[in-house]
Amino acid sequence: LMAAALVMALLGCAAMLQLRARIGGWSPTFLAWNLFLAAVPFPLAWAVDALSRRSAPWWAMVVPGAAWLAFFPNAPYLVTDLIHLTPSDVVPLWFDALLYFSVAATGLLLGLVSLYLVQASVRRSAGSRAGWGVSALAISLGAYGIYLGRIERWNSWDVVTAPSSLLHAIATSFSDLARSRESLLLVLGFVVFTAAVYLTLYAFANLVRADGAVDAAEDRAPRP
Repeated sequence: LMAAALVMALLGCAAMLQLRARIGGWSPTFLAWNLFLAAVPFPLAWAVDALSRRSAPWWAMVVPGAAWLAFFPNAPYLVTDLIHLTPSDVVPLWFDALLYFSVAATGLLLGLVSLYLVQASVRRSAGSRAGWGVSALAISLGAYGIYLGRIERWNSWDVVTAPSSLLHAIATSFSDLARSRESLLLVLGFVVFTAAVYLTLYAFANLVRADGAVDAAEDRAPRP
């Protein structure tokens, strides 16, 4: 059901982008590309979750898990695309605001649902503390990844195409974070923001699961 809802949200964003192109003469294609990158972690997390449910050995989950972590920052990164929102002479500002917000919200949900799947997978294999530890690490690295993408202009695929250059940039980036208050606030701000939204999503998912368990128990109870 969750996968179907996310697919519907993606299709809705695609329709809005197409409508933007029709009424405005052009569409912010970078939004479509960034939304695609934000969707990549979801099938990778789904694969990790499926392997975990089949009690696969931990090493079988290393490749999809590492790929998931590399692409995860693309999901919250979409929130930063709101800086491109500017008035247009042919399209109402409210439409563009709705478009940008819809894409950002969809991408963020895709990423956080994928994080929920990965946390559940780790919890099955190593316990609840390990699951929360992986989530905290992913959120922190995701915020740092946003800095690398927005400020340093690196991409997830640079892990494969330019690993040595990326490692050098990472090694030298910490001095920039120490000097630049704006960069440091960007990382810390996204840690807090992503964690807050994820905890809300996690609590809501547990509430739905608890309600489902109560409904199932009531259905099994004998009728008077």
